[in-house]
Amino acid sequence: MNRTSLSRTLDAINAVLIDGRMLATTDRAQAARWIAARHGLPGAYGGTFAGFPSERSSGIVLFTGERIESASARHILGEEASRALPTTRVSAIPVSTAAARAAWDCGGTCSPAV
Repeated sequence: MNRTSLSRTLDAINAVLIDGRMLATTDRAQAARWIAARHGLPGAYGGTFAGFPSERSSGIVLFTGERIESASARHILGEEASRALPTTRVSAIPVSTAAARAAWDCGGTCSPAV
């Protein structure tokens, strides 16, 4: 988990999943709660999950290596966080509530495909 970058945290989760591994239970819980706490913060796309000011001003680098510096970065972060959060398999109320609210706030287009 990268405490200063939502995109890098999501990339770390994706890397573990792509390798067919699972994060340790404590790491999953920590990451899930941290992502959930980003829900609805200033800069979040459509009521989803917000990146940090540096990610909004400088853009993000996608897992595939492309740099996105446009407003699309906010949308991508919101979608990716919405997709990644359920993969942590953490059912704590703050986590499940953030995931459900994000899906609702963006009109269901950010629903996880897990």
